Amino acid sequence: MWWSLYKKEWQESLFRFSLSLALLTAAYVFIYIFMERETPLVFAVSLAVVFLHIFYLFIMLLASLIKEWKENTSHLWMNLPVKGYVLLSAKLAAAFTQFLISISYAIVAADLILQRAMRMFEDSAAEGLTGIISMLVPLYRELIPWVLLAVTNGALQLGIAAMFIFIFSKVVRPFGWLAAIVLTILANYIYTWIKNIPLIERSTEWLPLLKGEEIYKKIYALYPGGADLMEVSEGIMTNVYLGQIAAELLVLTGAFFLISWLLDRKVEL
Repeated sequence: MWWSLYKKEWQESLFRFSLSLALLTAAYVFIYIFMERETPLVFAVSLAVVFLHIFYLFIMLLASLIKEWKENTSHLWMNLPVKGYVLLSAKLAAAFTQFLISISYAIVAADLILQRAMRMFEDSAAEGLTGIISMLVPLYRELIPWVLLAVTNGALQLGIAAMFIFIFSKVVRPFGWLAAIVLTILANYIYTWIKNIPLIERSTEWLPLLKGEEIYKKIYALYPGGADLMEVSEGIMTNVYLGQIAAELLVLTGAFFLISWLLDRKVEL
């Protein structure tokens, strides 16, 4: 049943997914053309496009849930002989698969744009910029794991938030969506405060996966004059531990099952 629901979500979201890829392609084509005609500095927009994927799951999941109610398929969907977590996990899995395809495409496209920008700056010999730009491609490739982890984590959080806001709006009427937004912000504040408690923070710092200190060394190796850049980036590229990822996933899983319980027990059609 789950696999059938997953395939159904893929089929129903195929137009939205195709449209998102078309818009992504158009954005990179526009960036490339603008670089050629105006300034190579527009390459920075390609990096912003990668980070904008943090909103991908929020938009896709919200659109999928709205479609169920708008087209009156929610009655059939919710009366299937399966639990709420099966229904919602199929939607989440389909959207997450599309997210991974889209962000992988964006990362590769941004890499190509960066390479083009580097060649353009080398050709123009722009004073003070050539050295910095020449280090961006290898540095970007070194940072891809950080970027992917950060954006994926943020996208999952916003995706879960989208499901909670929509489902809660069907439990509490009117203004359930507003109450859900307030509760989401409050829960995020409390969670951030708890995980920053020194004892809790230390308990999740096991098995480092990515080390910020190694990135600082690579920055200096690529661009010895980048001491100022390293000072600015201090605290941004910290160590990433498996324990932190496990804790994040545990909290998100708990939130997901709470939403599933609301769908099973409290939502009114």
